[in-house]
Amino acid sequence: MTTAPQIVKESTLRLGADLPPWAIALVVIVAIAVLALNLRGSRRLSSRMRGALFALRFVAIVGAVVLVFQPTLARQSVARTPGVIAILVDSSESLAIDRRIEKARSFLGRAHGTLAALAPDVRTEYFTFSEELAPSTDERVRLVEPKGRRTRIRHALSKLREGHERAPLAAVILVSDGRDNADWKAVVDAKLDAESVDFLKSLGAPVTTVNVAESNDTPDLAIAAVRRDPLLFVHNEATVEVDVSATAIPKTTLRVTLTHDGRLAGERVLTLKAGASRETVKFTIAPSAVGVSLYTVDVSKLRGESVTTNNTHTFAVRVVRDKIRLLQVAGRPSWDERFFRQLMKQNPSIDLISFFILRTPTDLQLAPPNELSLIPFPTDELFTTALKSFDIVVFQNFDFRPYDMQRYLPRIRSFILEGGAFVMMGGDQSFGAGGYAGTPIEEVMPVAMQNGTAPSATYDVAEVKARLTLEGRRHPLMRVVVDPQQNAALWDALPGLEGLNFVTAKPGGIVVAEHGATRRPIVVAGEAKRGRVLAIATDSTWQWDFLASERAQARSAYVGFWSNALRWLTKDPTLKRIQVEVPEDTVNPGSAVRVNVRLFDESHAPMKRGAAHVDVTCGARKIMHDAVTKESGQAEIDLGALPEGACRVVATSTDVAGESAETAFVVASLGDEMAETRANAALLTALAAETGGLALRAGDSLPASFPRVPPRVTRIEREERIDLWDNIVVLLIIIGALAGEWTLRRRHALA
Repeated sequence: MTTAPQIVKESTLRLGADLPPWAIALVVIVAIAVLALNLRGSRRLSSRMRGALFALRFVAIVGAVVLVFQPTLARQSVARTPGVIAILVDSSESLAIDRRIEKARSFLGRAHGTLAALAPDVRTEYFTFSEELAPSTDERVRLVEPKGRRTRIRHALSKLREGHERAPLAAVILVSDGRDNADWKAVVDAKLDAESVDFLKSLGAPVTTVNVAESNDTPDLAIAAVRRDPLLFVHNEATVEVDVSATAIPKTTLRVTLTHDGRLAGERVLTLKAGASRETVKFTIAPSAVGVSLYTVDVSKLRGESVTTNNTHTFAVRVVRDKIRLLQVAGRPSWDERFFRQLMKQNPSIDLISFFILRTPTDLQLAPPNELSLIPFPTDELFTTALKSFDIVVFQNFDFRPYDMQRYLPRIRSFILEGGAFVMMGGDQSFGAGGYAGTPIEEVMPVAMQNGTAPSATYDVAEVKARLTLEGRRHPLMRVVVDPQQNAALWDALPGLEGLNFVTAKPGGIVVAEHGATRRPIVVAGEAKRGRVLAIATDSTWQWDFLASERAQARSAYVGFWSNALRWLTKDPTLKRIQVEVPEDTVNPGSAVRVNVRLFDESHAPMKRGAAHVDVTCGARKIMHDAVTKESGQAEIDLGALPEGACRVVATSTDVAGESAETAFVVASLGDEMAETRANAALLTALAAETGGLALRAGDSLPASFPRVPPRVTRIEREERIDLWDNIVVLLIIIGALAGEWTLRRRHALA
């Protein structure tokens, strides 16, 4: 911004004689002494005559002093740059509390006349600010509505300084409640740090502050801050710290709750002191699924609160997988158990806990149990406290009955329904042969199990040949090679397996591999509410790996199958043919929300011109969008601005039947404008004190003499000098005055 200089005429009286200060003082003293002697010598005369003599002597002395000092009158045409008075009005949300914005408007109305009277020496500019500084006018600034999501006082002053580098600031008038929540959150004893003081000095103008929050007696409870790691690891515990602030409340005890997807994740009882206080409560969470998780913190509401929206805070955390924690329980050592365990141990992304039974409670023992080197099977520890720490539980040819595990089976069922993964691998101690028919485990498995006492009724030791079903050709479990034809040929070339458990697929169970001769299921995948289950009705898949030296592709089938199985069981999103993502987990209100949808064909190549459908639910508002993918297999959907709150996105496609993708995000302010309603009078006082301004309250009027920088003289256009002493008139006046005094003294016979 620039301000055009004003041309002003100024006159200045200067002394031409180059006299030292002591000489000037001596001349003045002598002149005063002469006048005093004149008055003393004329005491006997009438007052009229004394006055006349004094006047003539005074004129003569003044004339002599003029000749001694040689005064000069300098007339100048000066270019003077008017200063700018910048009025900054806070337009953030906190000014809606307790009629603060109305008090700001009232102050501006009273200040209008004072500011108008300062023209043309100063020019008044109006601004509003919250997150950014915006120019305004006298009329518009008094109609502003407080909707800003953040207060950045320092940022506003910085932008003001940048815009007035060539147009000097005469003064700044800051109308606010001081609720800076960016740079000056805390001001102790009305003092700023040294760096802030230097910044204020760089403004070059005093800052007069107007606190529009006259008191902090409005009751309010608020979630002032929530601190947590933005990135969490699945099944790993993390701490969430919640700061609860109270303003003008009596001593009270209240509940603070943490919910996840509508379910209670934690509860704390908090006691707050009377008046203003701030306390911290901590919650421990352990996310159970990969993706974006939404949590909500809520604090009890009190009667008479000025604002209740700050009693609830929803936040998003992105959950990733650090390592897959896998529990393997094998009924006995076997080749299948050995090959599986070695494969899992070789994978650096697997954290394997493995148990295989070498003795059972019914084995004949010739020594006391405490002298045996083999430890008992730790059923209680594994299936109570430690169970939820695992991603996948594998029962490999394991009969639960000798270990009194009936009471733990419901826990395993709950683990699966709540999002865990479970694999049952076959053998003569598994499925129906292991007594699982009719148990809570069978309830969640994708297969129904045969129950019988004769081994032949539940398990067959004959050789079986695995063949992909139609569903298996498309399912990610069996996609070892990208090309569908090559993948099917690979599976057809694999050797036969030994042993098959008799199971039948339940409705909803997907048979991906079956015995080619009898079409009995071998590999069946299924869903159990939030969890996934996999039934492998044989205990000889190790043969695919064992024959790797003879058939190079065999090992790739074994390794590829289990790699796919682990990713599918843990719901790795990269296996899905439809994927959805929102770039930001938290979106600022008013900002456009964009959703990215990716589609893949059966070979998992990007699907061109695929049909994508997105359902977005934000509270009671539901939004539906359709799009077509580009050459990259991606479609971008612009949802526009959405209301505040938690939002969920579900993507489907008619080209990817039976699959969907889901994510979530939060529309919420990135700042904490309404986290606390207390004004920060200390900050406003400090700003005024450090810059030489005034600290006013909302009810005050702006004084006409409020601190400001005078207009700056930029240049002298023209100067004219007039020597007042170098004039015959001055000499004649002196002579006339002395002659008149001499005449009067002669006439009255005075010495």
